[in-house]
Amino acid sequence: MTSPHPERSAILRATTELAAERGYAGLELAAIARESELRADTLRRYFATVEDAFCTVVKEGTDELLRRAIPRFAAQARWVDGLRAVAYTLRDFLREDPARARVMVVEAYAACPRSRAIREEGMAALASLIDLGRAQLPDPGAVPAHTAETTAAAIYNRIHRAIEAEDELSDEMVRELMYSAVVPYLGPEAGLAELEAAPS
Repeated sequence: MTSPHPERSAILRATTELAAERGYAGLELAAIARESELRADTLRRYFATVEDAFCTVVKEGTDELLRRAIPRFAAQARWVDGLRAVAYTLRDFLREDPARARVMVVEAYAACPRSRAIREEGMAALASLIDLGRAQLPDPGAVPAHTAETTAAAIYNRIHRAIEAEDELSDEMVRELMYSAVVPYLGPEAGLAELEAAPS
């Protein structure tokens, strides 16, 4: 389907590619204009600053990821199956567009407070799904509420390091992350089962 705003799409694509290649600090309006084959004044009609364009890439990527992941979680009857579906949705989304993945996970972390806050919105959404694991327990209060936040942060950190090193986002990595997410709620046996689980 053709975008109703092809110029805007070209700007965001150019911003993504250049930020992935040069880092946020290396982004310049002139370079984005050249990459998108548009004039600088055209860019300014859509985005007032380079930061605006960059943060839009991060925000729209995060929103798209959540639009994919949350329905897949909701479609599963069991929490652990829903969480696994989210894990593979996240993995597939990031593998789909390596430049966007680098911008969303790696560059957004250090670029500016706005982009870091958007990145943290995605991490908070993941934490909220992980936290539903407490409902699986006879006593939900037995696992501290912040466990989900800690687990989500660890997952993002592991993915960050993998993307930064250009390592493969493999099935094995997803299974290991699932192990870490499941053990606090369902115990070590359920965690070990995740190391053998088929991709969702």
